[in-house]
Amino acid sequence: MATYLPTGSQQKFWGKLEATDAYNTFVPMVAADALPLMSLEITPSTEFHEIKERRGSASLSGEVKGKEGGTWSAMAYIKPEGTTITTMPDIGDLLHAAFGEQNTSGDVSYFLHTSNVEHFAPQSLQFVRRAGPYHYESIAGCWVESVEFDINTEIPTVSFSGGYSSRAYAYGALVNNGSGIVADATTVELDAGQAEKFAAGSYIQFNDGGTIKNGGGTAGYEITGVNTTTDVLTISPAIHSVADAPISDNSVIEGLDLTQTLTTNDPVSGVGSEFKIGTYSGEVAQGFISFKVTMATGIKGLSDEASSAVATRLILGERRITGEFSCYALSSSTTTLDIMSHIGNGPNGTPVSLICRAGVGTSQARCVLNVPAARLDVVPIEVPEAEEAIVTCSFTAQRRAADGDEFHIDFS
Repeated sequence: MATYLPTGSQQKFWGKLEATDAYNTFVPMVAADALPLMSLEITPSTEFHEIKERRGSASLSGEVKGKEGGTWSAMAYIKPEGTTITTMPDIGDLLHAAFGEQNTSGDVSYFLHTSNVEHFAPQSLQFVRRAGPYHYESIAGCWVESVEFDINTEIPTVSFSGGYSSRAYAYGALVNNGSGIVADATTVELDAGQAEKFAAGSYIQFNDGGTIKNGGGTAGYEITGVNTTTDVLTISPAIHSVADAPISDNSVIEGLDLTQTLTTNDPVSGVGSEFKIGTYSGEVAQGFISFKVTMATGIKGLSDEASSAVATRLILGERRITGEFSCYALSSSTTTLDIMSHIGNGPNGTPVSLICRAGVGTSQARCVLNVPAARLDVVPIEVPEAEEAIVTCSFTAQRRAADGDEFHIDFS
């Protein structure tokens, strides 16, 4: 196996919702689970607790392993599916996990409630990142803690972040089964010291002299056990007797590489977007420079149980939605040029309705962000020495008429 260094340009991503009865259970991905992410950052964490027994020495005598888990973050362009108005975007599962409800009855909408009944059962996710044949990572039991939409004159983006329970990986090695791997085998022997490059839950394939052997299709082989003492991997299913066997000695064990089924349309453009502000159902379009809204979902993993090293379930805590918009500080008797009447109303605390459309007004090429009751903060008006005055106003979303109605988005 040649020396290999993963590069960012080789990254590919997959992800999907976990089944409600299979939290934190690694499952195989398929081509349709592909995600067109700009980035996916995975930050693992393992606690080690010092042994504080006094033995007549100032040296640390050892440590005991504690809790495990980690955090993740991802960024994507805002991109509708583009061909069918009721088909979810490629990142639909991430939005579904963040909001709780996906509705495809007339378009694709994401809500915090269903028929005014608020969602209290968070949904979990699973992700896979591959950066070439020798770098495969998967995280399971993932939850969305924050989602942020950023609309400006460039390409609008959406960013996600949260935590996860378990992580699996496969960093590449050579088969060392003497004469190779025969049909129906469930173990793979490695060179000494190589088993540490794998973790249970990852999916692999074999590169046998340039021929990819992945289980007779694209599902790959799941690593179900890793013995770092004997350098042996246990896999499932057994080696496919027709498509793959035998697998030659010194074949390369790679992270599974799946095809990707993604929409072919472009992300929406920030140019041609629209911002409206005013009374609910009476919003008036205003010129704007940027619009940003951040939802702290309140979702968290319960990780303090002594009976488990990782978070065992998700719960919904307190949700908060905040944001800001920037406009030229225009004041006029014309409502479409009078942002200052809303800024001036800030000290009164009267909520206003905010609607920001990312993309042009064309159907299947837009995403609309709706904040029906936003309290605007009192903000300073900075007048520069020679340039035009710009006002940046932050806001906090409130419940308007029903629990969970403070924020929703539509791909229409």
